[in-house]
Amino acid sequence: SYMNRNLTWVDRLTPFRVLLLVLDRQPRELASRHLYATQLLRSWYAGSRMLERTALIVLSRDGLVEIVVGHQCKLVLSDGIARHFSLKAMELLASHVADTPDASRRVADTGQKLVYYVAFTVRSRTQATAMSMRSMSMFMMMFMMMTIVATKQQQARRYAELYGYNYRYAGMYG
Repeated sequence: SYMNRNLTWVDRLTPFRVLLLVLDRQPRELASRHLYATQLLRSWYAGSRMLERTALIVLSRDGLVEIVVGHQCKLVLSDGIARHFSLKAMELLASHVADTPDASRRVADTGQKLVYYVAFTVRSRTQATAMSMRSMSMFMMMFMMMTIVATKQQQARRYAELYGYNYRYAGMYG
């Protein structure tokens, strides 16, 4: 399905993972909901580094959404963006009650959109981070080359001072 394809792309193309869990109900209070989702993630990945690299989307048929993000995954999907996505998804679930009376269909549609946005954000920001890392390594290589050239020039000056060779006029008179 379309949803599985988006989740698989994140898994294959990035070091991160996005999971979707659909429940009948989840805690109504924000703090309780967040704690519940965090504990779920910890229980699944306890002792694994995937705990730090995973974003868990918890979607329920009662219209509530929570997204928890592992520590390393926050580099590409911050808590603020995750919170924004979950609020928009809850608005979407609430607004389609008249259009789509079937709760399962509303949850499936919202889940598909939410998975797309979270997966797209993780993939695109991971690619941007990789490009910036490449740029940084290129700048480091340029700096090393400039340092090598400067070192060679300094060695030439010392050689000239030591042996009395005037390197400034070497091109014109020597």
